[in-house]
Amino acid sequence: MNDEDKQDFLSTFEPYFKNKSNPIPTNAKTYWINGTSDLVVKQKDGTIKIYDFKSDSRNGMALEEFRKNLKEKYEGQLELYKYAMCKTFGVDKEDIETELIDLYM
Repeated sequence: MNDEDKQDFLSTFEPYFKNKSNPIPTNAKTYWINGTSDLVVKQKDGTIKIYDFKSDSRNGMALEEFRKNLKEKYEGQLELYKYAMCKTFGVDKEDIETELIDLYM
């Protein structure tokens, strides 16, 4: 990872790491991220759509509030998926869309 990529990565993802007592080490040479998106579709026009299914429980929460909370909870994860797809397919971030599919009970 060159210095420019490293700075881009840190500036993009540091806000999503909630455990501030253990911040992202800025002197690391390599960052390992493990995750699995549920469905990635590369469309004919070259754009990419990433779908991620969630089965979080609503626990009596109103649907609109539940979906808002779900989006906030997983926005960092979806941004990491976008980042990975940019690197994998050599596309711009603007060419990638993400969508959470809630499978609430």
